[in-house]
Amino acid sequence: MDLAELTRAVRRRWAIVIITVLAAVAAGGATILVVPTGPPLKDYEASAVVFSDNSTSAETEEGYNLDTIAALARVGDVPHRVAKKIGYQGDPTILARRIRSNGNTETGLVRITALSKDPNEARLLANSFADELISFWNERIGVTSALEAQSLRDHIRQLKAEIDELTRQIGSSEVGDELLV
Repeated sequence: MDLAELTRAVRRRWAIVIITVLAAVAAGGATILVVPTGPPLKDYEASAVVFSDNSTSAETEEGYNLDTIAALARVGDVPHRVAKKIGYQGDPTILARRIRSNGNTETGLVRITALSKDPNEARLLANSFADELISFWNERIGVTSALEAQSLRDHIRQLKAEIDELTRQIGSSEVGDELLV
């Protein structure tokens, strides 16, 4: 195909050529509008590390371990507390999806990592989730300790009552008094 044939083909199909060029320009313009221009956005990651004492670094009688504690950072009261603390108006479970948390029983550490496009927000999220997890866990231990203390006090009262009853029975019986002298 030489230049003369190409020119005749374009003249015969000029409408198709114009439509094709306009479609290509429209596609290029849409791409520019959809894809943001400028420098690429960075993802920032911030971590907060919580040190656990020996009572939670390994599995205890209650069945708690660091993986369980780390999971509490993403569910339940902790995300609600964080949302309230930082003034987040959306669903706290969506906020919790922006963090990862894991526990390491060998080191006794719980690591909470937050992701954000803003480095300050990532730091705020990681620190807030760590603070609220510590607060929640301390409150939970306090409630558990108070319940255990009350249970022990009740048991002591019961044992004292049994001792008093046995003392009363021993004191009223004449048999065996010679052994007490």
